[in-house]
Amino acid sequence: MRRYLPCFILWLMMLALLSRYALAATLQVAPVTLDLQSNQRAAAVYLTNTGKAAIHAQIRVYEWTQKNGKDVLVATGEVVSSPAMTSLAPGQQQLVRIIVMQPGVRAQEQSYRLVIDELPDATSRAANPNAVHFLLRYSIPVFIAGNQDAPASHDALSCEQAEMPATLRCFNAGNRHIRLSHLEALTADGQVVGSIKGLAGYVLPGQTTLLPLKQASRHALSTLRVYLNDDHHASQIPLRPLASRAPVLGTAHAVSPD
Repeated sequence: MRRYLPCFILWLMMLALLSRYALAATLQVAPVTLDLQSNQRAAAVYLTNTGKAAIHAQIRVYEWTQKNGKDVLVATGEVVSSPAMTSLAPGQQQLVRIIVMQPGVRAQEQSYRLVIDELPDATSRAANPNAVHFLLRYSIPVFIAGNQDAPASHDALSCEQAEMPATLRCFNAGNRHIRLSHLEALTADGQVVGSIKGLAGYVLPGQTTLLPLKQASRHALSTLRVYLNDDHHASQIPLRPLASRAPVLGTAHAVSPD
């Protein structure tokens, strides 16, 4: 026990130091997802300063696509924010309007990211030169609906085991995004060998995303169990194994919860 005592004391000292000098991030943003109708011209986002010092923020909108399985953000003028920069006094709330420049019905849902960056404050840094300043970045999904008569997205999701170790590749053949949460990868005998807790990611319409797993690199995967969008029950997706060359991917179908 004695040999661990110095380490424990050092840990307590570091914790006390951080508690004294670390400045908590106090910028709050709501909502954390925006879903707009095809003819909707604007939506509202609220920034709130819950701290005791002024906050400065930059607000930008990017077109969001997926290329080679990864998210790609590109500056756009199709959707803009007003204002693009703001300052919030302690306790102040700021309305930010997200404006669609040319609303209209499209065959496929449009995807964007609203990126809100907390900017460094020179006055705060000068007053607390030894403090650790945490600057927040919010990246909020923005979806503009496409053709509402299109088939439900659940039947459009297909997944396979990718060539890269411990990686899944999922494709969305539908016209709406699919959100994946609480993901589990199973072997043929039902053993869970990889998982992602909470939000696993999004698959945008007509695009592909790669999902890295932990602890699954040495296993041939058989099934993906995952919650799709706002479902309260998991969907089970047969996976094409790594060594297979079958041309057709497995398609999602719902299963009852255990």
